[in-house]
Order: sequence, then C-alpha cells, then structure tokens
Amino acid sequence: RAAMAPRRAAGSHAADPSAAAALLALLGLLACCGALDAAPEAALPESATLRAAWPEGAAAGERHACAVYRAPLASQAVTGFVPSAVAAEGVRGRAHHLALYGCAIVRPHHGADAAVAALEPGQMVEVPVPAGYGCSQLCGGGVTSLYAWAPPAEPLRFPEGTATVIGSAVGTPYVLLEAHLVLDGEGAAHEHTHMQGRRLSETPAVIGSVKLELSPRMPRRVASALAIANSTFRLKPRSAKESVHSECCMRNTQAFGLYAVRVHAHAYARRNAFTVNGKERYSYDPRLPQVYNTPGERVALGAQQRWGCTCEYDTSDTDKYVSVGMTAGDEMCNCYPMVTGTVPISGFCNGNHKVHPSPLLPSAGRVLRTMGRMRAHGAPLPAVPLGEIATGLGQVSALVAGYRGDRGRLLLFHRNERMMDPAADHAEALGGATLSVWDEAEGRVVSSFGRNAFPLPHGLFVEPLSGAIWATDVDAQAAVRFSDGDDGGAFEAVLGTWGQRAPRGSSDANMCRPTAVAVAGDGRVYVTDGYCASRLAVFRPIGEVYALERSIALPSAVVPHGLVLDECDGVAYVAGREDMHLYAVDIASGREMTERRLSLSAYGRVFGLRADEFGELFALCLKGRTSQEPGAARSGFGQLEASIVWLPHGRPVASWKLPGVEAPHDLAVTYDLLTGDRFAYVAETMAGAKGRVLKFRLERSGANSTDLGSNPSGGGKHANGRFNPPSGTGLRRSSFHRQPSALGRMSVHKPPLGRPGLR
Repeated sequence: RAAMAPRRAAGSHAADPSAAAALLALLGLLACCGALDAAPEAALPESATLRAAWPEGAAAGERHACAVYRAPLASQAVTGFVPSAVAAEGVRGRAHHLALYGCAIVRPHHGADAAVAALEPGQMVEVPVPAGYGCSQLCGGGVTSLYAWAPPAEPLRFPEGTATVIGSAVGTPYVLLEAHLVLDGEGAAHEHTHMQGRRLSETPAVIGSVKLELSPRMPRRVASALAIANSTFRLKPRSAKESVHSECCMRNTQAFGLYAVRVHAHAYARRNAFTVNGKERYSYDPRLPQVYNTPGERVALGAQQRWGCTCEYDTSDTDKYVSVGMTAGDEMCNCYPMVTGTVPISGFCNGNHKVHPSPLLPSAGRVLRTMGRMRAHGAPLPAVPLGEIATGLGQVSALVAGYRGDRGRLLLFHRNERMMDPAADHAEALGGATLSVWDEAEGRVVSSFGRNAFPLPHGLFVEPLSGAIWATDVDAQAAVRFSDGDDGGAFEAVLGTWGQRAPRGSSDANMCRPTAVAVAGDGRVYVTDGYCASRLAVFRPIGEVYALERSIALPSAVVPHGLVLDECDGVAYVAGREDMHLYAVDIASGREMTERRLSLSAYGRVFGLRADEFGELFALCLKGRTSQEPGAARSGFGQLEASIVWLPHGRPVASWKLPGVEAPHDLAVTYDLLTGDRFAYVAETMAGAKGRVLKFRLERSGANSTDLGSNPSGGGKHANGRFNPPSGTGLRRSSFHRQPSALGRMSVHKPPLGRPGLR
C-alpha cells in the first residue's frame, strides 16, 4: 500500500470497426466448416490496454474506477497480463487492487449506456459506477474472474502454449477492469466516492491499467481463474485460532493442472489454503504480497472433485466479533485458483454448492423461459455435418474425445472385420489393432494398439487423471483395464471371468455381455451389464484386484447400453437402449431413483450416453432400425432419424437432428474454442462389418428453432441462467472479493428438479 511513483500511463488500443466486423463474419463462416484454427495474425493487435482513473482535484478517499473493453474476435488468447498503477506528481495515491472480469453483457449506470452500446470490437471506454458498487456489478448475465493484481506483484505471463481465452465464443465478449483506487489526503476519511457520471479529467490523479498481451492462436492449454469464498462468517473475539471453510464440487469431466493460486484476506488472517477433497494442496500467508504464486510441486486436479478454501484467523487483539466485509476492520476468506486444461472453465464457489463450469451451451436461462414450448414442439437445433473421419477400421463401437488431455485427438475402439452375433460369442481375439488414436490436425490414425486382445469391442472409458483405459468386451463377458504399450497393450485388470461363454450370468464370477464402463474418483468401477442382464455392477478396488461390491438391479432396463457418473449430484445415469429410458441410480444407496426415470421415446432408442468436458449430459438416440439389425427391412420404426439430446440433470432441454446417420452406437461431445458451439462425433456400426465416425457441429441457435443463444437481455434473479445474489444471502454486492457467480452454474436456493443449469 505504499504510494506509487508517478509514471506515464499506457494508452488503449482500438481496432478499425469495419475491418473487425468483416473479420468476425469471415471467422464465423470458416470456423463453421472446420477450416480455421485461428484468425489471421494481422487481424488482432498484439496488445490492448484497459485504464481506469481518479480525476485530478477529486476529494481524498477510495473509489472503484471501471473500464470496459470489447474483444475484437469471437475467440482470442491472452498470453499475459501486465498491470500498472501510477499517481500524478505530488499525489499520494495507490491501487488497493486491479481486477479483470469477463462479461456476457454490460449494464452501465449514469448515462454511460450510449457509450457502451456504441463500443466497437477492439475499443475501450471508461464507465462510472455508483457508490457502494464494485465494477463487477456492471456485468449482466454472469461474470467470470479473469485476473487480479495487488502491489507489488509482477506481471503474469503464461508459458508457450498456455493462455486465457476471451471473446463471445467463451461467453466473455466484454472485459471489465475494476481499479480499486485510494487517494490519501491530510486528515481525510477514506470512503467510497460516487462518480456521478461526470466526464473524466484528462489529467487524472491516479491511474490503474492492465495490458492484455493478445494472440489469435488458440492455446493447447487454456488457463482459467476461479473464485472460492466464504461471505457469511463471523469470528469470535479473543481467539488465537478461528477457521473458516468454503467448498464446492466442480462438475468437470477432464483433468486440470493447478497453475497458480492467489489468496486474499484482511488484518486478522494468518493462513489461507486451497483444498481438494478436503486435503490441502497449497497454502499462503495473506499478510505477504497477495500475488498469483505457482505451487512448489505439480498438482493435478481430477474430475468432479471438491475444491475449497480454508482460512485461519487470530482475533486475540479484539474484543468485538469480526464479520465478513470490505472494510479494513472486516474480514474475508478468498482463494483464487488458476488452472489449466483443454477448455476454459469459470465458476464462483460461495459455500457447499455445486459449481457448473460450462461457459456456453444453449443458454440455460433462455431454455428455462421457453422450456414448455421446447417440450411441446421439440424444435431441433441445427447439426451441421462436417464429414467422415476414421473410415476403414470396421465397426466403431466406442470413442473418447480429448484423449489424454489433447482436445485434437480421439481414441477409437473398433471391430475390424467382425460383427456381433446375437446367438454366439467369438472365442478368438481379433488379430489386428482394436484401439486407434485419431489426430484431427493430421487427419489420420497416429497410433494403434490392442492386437490379439479383444474378441468383440464394445464400451470405452478413459480415466481423466491417470489416463488409464477401460473397455468392455461383450463376447469375453468382461470389463478390463488395458495399457497402450509399444507391444500392443496388455491387460492390467479384469472384471468378470474372461472368455467364459457359458453360463452367462450376473454373479460374482460372470457378466452377461457387458456394455459400458465408468470409473469414479474413489476408484470404484461401474459396469452396465448388459445385453442379457439388466443391472449396474459396482466393483471396489482391493489392492491390485477388484471385488464385486454391489449389484444394482434395473429390471425395467432392456439392454442397459450407456453410463455416465455425476459424482457432484451423486447419480449414475444409465441408458436403457431398447426400452428408450434414462435411469438415475443413487450412488450412495444403490437405489434406482424411480422418480427421475425419464422416457426418451420421443427420440427413439438410446444408444449412447456421454458427458462433455463440463459435465453436460448428452444422449444419442435413433428412431428406426439400423442396417445390421434383424428386421431392418421392415418399417416398424418408420424412417431412420438420429438425434443428440441435451439432458442437464437428466431432463431433456434441447435436441439436434443428425442427417446421414445410419447405425449410431456411441458419441462424444466436445467444446469448440473458436465458436462456442459443440462438436459431436458419432461412431457407427454398419452392416457388412463397416463403420465410420461422423463429425457434426451442434449449433446453439437456429432460424427455425427457439433461440438458445448467449446474449439475452440482462437483469433478473436468474437472467440467462446465471445467478444474481438475492437479498438476505450475505453476498456483498459492493466488494470486489464477493465475486458473483461466473456464468452462474451454481445455486444458493435450489429450484425444482428440471430447471437446467440452476441446480
């Protein structure tokens, strides 16, 4: 908090409006066809600077000064943040902090509406904020924490291949700078000053700025900052150690690396710690400079874990209770983990709630307001075909996108020259490779393994943290963990009795043509069993072996064919293929939650069930019979019609019709950084031992469907499906450290079942 020496402030950058608009149109056109990895280098400036100032001659005190920057492209990478805080000569001024937020929309105050509305891509404008407000309150439709700085921290620059991503494709077309500035005066009281919308002076007393170092190239690793806070606590006086904790379950399905952590608290704090599943992974003394620090060792974060913040305080020197608040006499408990992964995530954790990190999908708020119409009419959204990939492998029974942290690679499980025989099992393993890694950039298979291993491949799962491969084989009556060594791979664990054709069964020793497999964070393995059984089998690891812990009967499920674990909700979702239902099983009790059983008969049989990187659930459905099925020539099911259905919390909200699909068997859904749409990959098992993978773009809106875009008008308690704090929750609206929910996939008040994105 020392006064800063005067320096020249950096200026802002502005792009040519017409050129930016043309570029955005070109980007959208090319990205939709999968032909563009990034915008041309010349289209984006190397940097852009946001500045916010305290006018010269203003009274001493504190204020939040704000600036808004509109991103030039749908997606651009920020490779570094360079903060600056300067004071005019002879002025005792300083910055308490500088913070950057990403906003879906901006709702300015006091006559700045026109300036913000006229903001062209690549331009910046300074905007006023009312007394008692932080700048983040100008964000409508949710807010994402991007970066924060307090003196004397150094600039933050990412290593090669890592960057933060901003733009409309990730839900942050606007970047908002909040400069919490302090101007000292002789005997002056420090209080927030209302700017009253007056024009800023050309000779400000204090300037806070952050330079964004930009690149049009999408990074291989995306850096994302999250906020974990407790804003409802009170500390007892005269206590040497008081502890406060906040924890949330992250709904991601990919692994992250912990890149850096920043903590914040006030005078009574002695220690802040970032925790994962209750275990400390990083701690820091908040009395030291509150900067982003990298952990001393590599920290990997798995899927659907509980991320938390623990703060310790010493109130021995006060006789009064200490409450959370923004003044120096109050306290805070904040941790800001910055993580890296294949996609951007955002979220705000303020207690024991689940955080939904998805940046964009068909907007939950818009769907919420039109859900009755969507259910009544079922208007599908456009699915744009992007061609075939990975042909010549035979039937492709399963696939996994983002294989081992590379979003450009898919792991394919295929049957070569073989087809399923409903009456008999193949005794001999396929001689050729049955697992292949497809590289999107190279357009080819880059590695293959699994030779002489599998008689008839079926289901596939890759553990996010370890990368371990699990597969089911319907003719071998088993689920296995399989290595991908240079020798073609090897079995590391076998669940079931490998290769025993008779008797098929559902005992400890036998499975009956198992279909899908998934592994929980605690190591338990879940298997849907199967073509001739109707159960969910749960295996518990005991050292190097696995024992059947529970057999959960699903008597109504005819061919349970897909499986997804939602550990944050404590639910295992099972797809009943032939009975066209989605089943929900309580993981803790093993009870089928019959009240949540869902018919998908409007879409047909349920062949595949997968979650994307953000934990969003998707089902692959088909009306009609595939070419390899008995009775395919009959028209009992009508014309073939394949669909992907979005199922947040197990309830259908939107669907996409898939043209050209003949024999779907599995799917993968993954996020597109350039446009914010999803890519879908559909694996097919066709007649004549043929197969392929079809690629689609799942668009978020369409001319003949309800608009499910990401930019509805702001405002309201759940505007755009994002959370604005209601009164009485203890969330302080005026404090920078009360981060609002970033794209708000979190609830404080749980709404009824079926309200997407808000539970």
